[in-house]
Amino acid sequence: MHLRCSIGVVGYIMLFVGCVILIPTIISYLLGEEVYPALLVSSGIAILAGFLTGKLLYEPDIELRLRDGFFIVSLGWIMMGVIGAIPFWLSGEIPRLVDAWFESISGFTTTGSTILEDIEVMPKGLLLWRSMIQWIGGMGIIVLSIALLPLLGVGGMQLFKAEVPGPTIDKVKPRVRDTAITLWKVYVLFTVAVGVLYFIGGMNWFESVCHAFTTMATGGFSTRNASIGGFNSSYITVVTTIFMFLAGMNFVLHYRWLRGDYRPLLVSTEFRWYIGITVAAIIFVTISTFNTTFDSIWTALEHAAFQVVAILTTTGYSSFDYQLWAPAVQFLLLVFMFFGGMAGSTAGGIKIVRVLLLVKNTYYEIKRILHPKAVIPLTLNKQNVTQGVVNEIMAFVFIFVTIFIGGTVILAATGIDFMSSLGATASAMGNIGPGLGSVGPAETYAHLHPVAKMTLTICMIMGRLELFTIMIILSRGFWRV
Repeated sequence: MHLRCSIGVVGYIMLFVGCVILIPTIISYLLGEEVYPALLVSSGIAILAGFLTGKLLYEPDIELRLRDGFFIVSLGWIMMGVIGAIPFWLSGEIPRLVDAWFESISGFTTTGSTILEDIEVMPKGLLLWRSMIQWIGGMGIIVLSIALLPLLGVGGMQLFKAEVPGPTIDKVKPRVRDTAITLWKVYVLFTVAVGVLYFIGGMNWFESVCHAFTTMATGGFSTRNASIGGFNSSYITVVTTIFMFLAGMNFVLHYRWLRGDYRPLLVSTEFRWYIGITVAAIIFVTISTFNTTFDSIWTALEHAAFQVVAILTTTGYSSFDYQLWAPAVQFLLLVFMFFGGMAGSTAGGIKIVRVLLLVKNTYYEIKRILHPKAVIPLTLNKQNVTQGVVNEIMAFVFIFVTIFIGGTVILAATGIDFMSSLGATASAMGNIGPGLGSVGPAETYAHLHPVAKMTLTICMIMGRLELFTIMIILSRGFWRV
């Protein structure tokens, strides 16, 4: 592994994020806020540290390999969390380092959990930075770096493999850098579209921008304490639901249909499952909440659709406190915290494609037992799925569940009740935001013990990088070369 060069690449990523901090710095200065010096200093620290690290350690003649990619992605996300925390801490708005780190990691991993008890009193410069880190993290800071830093050259594919969500990689261009740029164009297009629709619906320009960033990132940070429910607007609720659903789709499919090629969308088994699960859940929740929580069927449908899509896509917005709904509905939403959206989306979780393949493999295994001489291949979109892919998915789910159990036990050991520990860990692993119990949609994570917060930040990072990247870094075999 090229350790020196890999650290240099991380330095240039830090430099980029430091430059991004200048945007909320300028906005804060123009609004006359007192926190702009803290933002400016934070930007300077990141730019200087990133430039020196990159300049001194990066070697352009070295070709990055897969091992380097895993290291760069892991260290890159950790350092992004550090840099993202500096403005919160220096400004004094989040005086405890562990809380600033928690908020930053929650942003970059698009989790949306917060320790802020009164979001609406926060300076707009910090609220904008808080939204921007989710937008950057949504499609992936590493993919963005591939698009903007030609210095990665052919090694860029190794970062793409290590960072892009989902069990498969679907390139839309021959070169990985062109693929990254193409996907970011789609991402920006949808962000602008939802931002304009928010503005038309009554949000001011600042809230439109912030919510556009966090909607397409499936992040869930809001400028209101009551999240989307704070706007009390059916129009905004419907627009958010639609774009959360779109953000939970594979962005390669978006690129295809925007170019008039609908066939990949029509033949995608994962997409059909995504729609089917969403519609079935919305019907169930609507029926469960009608005449119990809501008097109007349309109100029940509005909130059911919003909350199902918000949890399934791991966005984590809330329009209503779902802990007031029936236990069966809460259990369904807890299950959806594990599911997540489609592979290749900005959503977290296990991903629909993995759930689909596990279900199909289980069904086919039963058929193979009944017909031992029959050859029954596992297929997806009419293509055979190798046993290696199935093994990888089974290992992923096993590790996911193991870490989930471990995280729940650690949180419970800090004095949190079982339901809250369960919900908080599931939320962190799935990058969702609100959980259950004392960390539900109407609550924050501020009251948790520092050990619990650090445990959840680790779960957020592992969930965002889909476990294997971190597990490989932690293995002894990784460092044996």
